[in-house]
This record gives sequence, structure tokens and C-alpha cells, in this order.
Amino acid sequence: MKIDRLFAASASLRIALLLSVTALAACGGGGDTPASNPTAQASAEPSVQARAVAAADQTTPTASAGSFVTQTLATPVGMSSQYLVYLPKGFANTPSGRFDMRGRVWPMVVYLHGSSASGQKTMEELRGDGVNYAIAHGIADVPAIVVSPLEGGWGHDEAFIDAVIKDAQSKYLIDPTRISLSGFSMGGYGAYAMAAAFPHRFSAVMPAGGAFSGLFSSPPASEYGKGFRKLKETPFRVFNGVADEIVRVADGDFVVNLLREFDVSVDYRRIPAADHLGTTNYAFTTDNLTWLASQRKLLAIPFPNRVEHPHTLSGRYEYADWSGATRAKLFTVDHHGRLLMSEETSPENATIFYSIGDDRFVSGANFYRLIRNADGRIGCMYFIGATWGYPVYSDAAHATTCGYGPQS
Repeated sequence: MKIDRLFAASASLRIALLLSVTALAACGGGGDTPASNPTAQASAEPSVQARAVAAADQTTPTASAGSFVTQTLATPVGMSSQYLVYLPKGFANTPSGRFDMRGRVWPMVVYLHGSSASGQKTMEELRGDGVNYAIAHGIADVPAIVVSPLEGGWGHDEAFIDAVIKDAQSKYLIDPTRISLSGFSMGGYGAYAMAAAFPHRFSAVMPAGGAFSGLFSSPPASEYGKGFRKLKETPFRVFNGVADEIVRVADGDFVVNLLREFDVSVDYRRIPAADHLGTTNYAFTTDNLTWLASQRKLLAIPFPNRVEHPHTLSGRYEYADWSGATRAKLFTVDHHGRLLMSEETSPENATIFYSIGDDRFVSGANFYRLIRNADGRIGCMYFIGATWGYPVYSDAAHATTCGYGPQS
């Protein structure tokens, strides 16, 4: 506890200094547990500058402790810009709803929602999804700020989730060593992919009713490479229902076995009587969410994996489209170490691929494999598990072999 108090004090000092210099957002590290914890220690009062900036800031929607507020990114990522924030009990609100008046830093749970029958979830539906439903209906008490990105389409975009985390950190006093990740259904798929892309960022990961995309075609574990070894320092608590007819429990078993193969710590809750929605009743409880919020990663790194040997990948790649016409894709590696792919005719519409190591990637919660030629350039790139359709890219030499299983 002495370490925690020292950590909190140093964080408060850094925050006050940053506020006085920039008069903008604050971010800090470490701190005492929320007021819902009876062992919590009182945090130091914020600086005069912190109070002044917080009171003057009118850019953030007002919210009170124990309630939800909608936030919007200044710059959308693709079709997405909004996210939902839950401010926990004990959060001391300011007039603008931005800072905790007591200077307390909070853990943050990033929750990724499930899909919607309409194809695009609304903000109202997000309030009734998974963790948010449990909070709103008094089923669970969460001792953390909960941030839920609202996706503008199917799947979870890693770049959007990253932007939401950074935006929330600029608006609330969040402990960067206690940022955890959870998700249900489509969000469970997204949680696995996001954790693989940012293996040193999250203090813990808790997917429910999720797996990897593409497992219906039974790819071997070797297709996913060895990048998951980077998650050895991240504890997982995983929930899958044996009676789930939407996400097969066998797919959940596959992911858990793969993680354990690389010595990742997985607490697997394989629920005999639970169907798909039923897994949420077991996952999103006060005990599980308290465990999630209490995990700490002292050496948290907020950056994604970087592409290996990037200089050989960047360039123009010709290919034959479905009609036989010659077209070209552009591959580049940006300063974040991400692989960007676009059609030559529309370079502004790039797809972002996050490396998970071993020339495997994730994008939109899907997993991809890249095959290099002898010169290090791309010979083939495909969605793992696809047994039909066209690869992401293939040169002539790989035209009939690019992908797991037969290509149509």
C-alpha cells in the first residue's frame, strides 16, 4: 500500500504540472482503488490549476457518478466517432464532467459490444449490451471507468478502439497500468484481435462468447504463427457456453488451447448450461469485473506491434482481378509500424493491418497471414480460415495456392 500511495502522489504531481503547462487534458499513472473498495486510501486534493482547468472546460458532456455519458472523437475513424462512458460510483464530477475533483486516477475497462440485428448498433442498444446492461440494471458494480466504442459497421476496428482509448485518457484521469479489455460475441472476437495487436497494453483480457474468425473451416493452429507468446504477461479470463449455437464452444476451446500453448495464463470458464447470450450472466458480474479492473501491468506499452522487415514490403504490386485485367495494390508501412494496403486507384482508402508477429496480422478483428517471396516482398496474403473467394493479394506464382484450403 505504501507503493500505491507513492505511485498516486507522483501521478498527481505529474498531472498538476502537465495541466499548468498545457491547460489541456491530463493523463496520469497509478493510484488508489475506487471508493467502492473499503481499503481505498484518500487521494490528494488536485492542484489549483487542475480545478481551474476542469471548471473552465465546457467541451465534455456533463455526467454524474454512477451514470453514462456519450463522447465523440474530434476526428472520426472510418465510419465511427462515438463512444459510451460509464463513470463509476465515487467519481467526483466537475461542472464539465471531465476530471475527478479529488485528483483520483481510475482503472479503465474497454468494453467491445456485440453485433446488432440491423447491422449497425445504436447508442441506445450499446447501453443495453453486455457490461453496460449489467451496470444499468444493477446486476454488477464496476469499480472503474468503462469505455465502450460504438462501431459504425460490422466488426471492431483496431484503429478506432485505439483512438477511443487515447481520447478517454485525455478527458479522464485514467491509470495507464490498469487498462483492461473485455467484449461479448463480436466484441469477444475483437478483444482477442486487439490484445494480439497491442500485446503489452492491457492489464487483463476477458472475452465472453468469442473466438477467432474463420474457425468454421478448421485451420490448424500453425496458421496463426507464434506471435501470441507476447501475451504471456497478460492474464485472460474466458467465458464460452457449451450450449452456444452461435459461437461454438469448440472454437472457444481452440483459442484457449492456442494461448496456453504459448504459456499465456488463461482462466477458462466453460459453462455447461449457457447458450450464447447466457454467457453474459456468468461473465459480467461484480466479482469478474472487479478482478478485471484490479489487474495491473506496471510496464504497460500503448503502442502496437511493428511490422517485421518493413523496407521489403512497401511498394506497388500488380495482380490480375476477377476479369483478368491487370491492377495494382499499394502496400506501405506507416510510422506506427502498421501495414497499409490500398488500390492504386484510391490510395486514400487504405486498409490497416496490425502485426501480431511472425508475418501474421489482424484487421477488423480478422486474422491474416502473409507469405513472402525470396526477396522479402509479398507473394501472398490471405484471411486465415477462408476456403473460398480471393486472397487479399497474390502474385502469379501463388495464384492457385494462396490461402488455407482450396480457393475458388
